[in-house]
Amino acid sequence: MADDRVPLSVAVDAERRLWTLRAKGAGVGHPVVEGDTVYVSVPGERVAALDAGSGRVRWWSREVAEVWPPYVAVGGDVVVFPARQETGPDALTGLDAATGRVRWTRRESALCTVVAVGDSTFVVWNGTPEERGSIAGVDALTGETLWEDEFERIDGLVVRAERVILGAGRLRALDGRSGDEIWSGGEGELLRQAGGTVEDAAVFLSWRGRSYGPKSLVVGASDTGEQLAETRFPGEAQRYRWGHPELVDGGRALFYGTTGRRVRLLGYHGVACGG
Repeated sequence: MADDRVPLSVAVDAERRLWTLRAKGAGVGHPVVEGDTVYVSVPGERVAALDAGSGRVRWWSREVAEVWPPYVAVGGDVVVFPARQETGPDALTGLDAATGRVRWTRRESALCTVVAVGDSTFVVWNGTPEERGSIAGVDALTGETLWEDEFERIDGLVVRAERVILGAGRLRALDGRSGDEIWSGGEGELLRQAGGTVEDAAVFLSWRGRSYGPKSLVVGASDTGEQLAETRFPGEAQRYRWGHPELVDGGRALFYGTTGRRVRLLGYHGVACGG
């Protein structure tokens, strides 16, 4: 932990089991919850880890530049934050999850969107629409590059167990540790679980359809890419301009309409989809 203390204070309401974090100066950034820990950027270009239940500050890091907390990834004993640098390419910093000590830094990295694959690997790729085509696997403990690949474009990515499923021209799955392709084929836009939680690593969901015309929610097998189930929307629903669904807790897909106040909920369980 750094010698100069970060000016943080936590006010606890024991009766209602609530707590409030305050910081002098620039305030705190976007909080991210992973398990029983809340990660948040704090003054001095640092990251703090708090106990989600009590608000107790577990640690704060040394200066790690301008962090982007919404994109935190936790894999095993390492927490990774993308960081914006004043000059040159952005960086990725790996912190010890227990102490906040810096384990490694990739100081010049154009790949600053990151997810954890199991406890040993992070996968990083381009985060801007203009150059979303490069992807790499990074060792969680050392930050060293394990593999690299490049596609014309990466439109989406989800993690299922040790597999990384991409929307890259077509749907395809890579081994997170080696980068080897497991399967390729099929089409659709991948859907992510809200908060990144994976409830069923054996399947993934994708969305087919445009603003107008046939639309469907598809369940695929993550190990083979095989289509297991599909929910097709009735003709009446196709008259409305639906946004892409968001997966929420309880195995539900939340849809919203851009015309009026239309909301549609779809539920799924295992390989079954239902309206």
